[in-house]
Amino acid sequence: MRMESMELQHVVFETEEKGRVDAMWSDVRLHAGDIPDGWHRYAVRGGDDGWEPCSIEPFVWVNHTADIITPVDLELDKHDRMLTIRDWWFDDEPFPAE
Repeated sequence: MRMESMELQHVVFETEEKGRVDAMWSDVRLHAGDIPDGWHRYAVRGGDDGWEPCSIEPFVWVNHTADIITPVDLELDKHDRMLTIRDWWFDDEPFPAE
């Protein structure tokens, strides 16, 4: 049985490696059919002491907090395979145009 995606919410991450990353947040794991053409899916890992987001990775099994999608290819397969989150917040502003 496939769980339906919840409504996506605009989120902003400040990362050590790439600076600001705008994305759309889902509390549930997203499936390939949930991803719009030209967008990229990543997982957010929560810390060991709670769900507070600590990294963005290609996929997360343990401490999965959320899935995110973004039109920007974060190139995680070409680098260290994760971005360290310094700060993050939900943003009520419209998602920025490319």
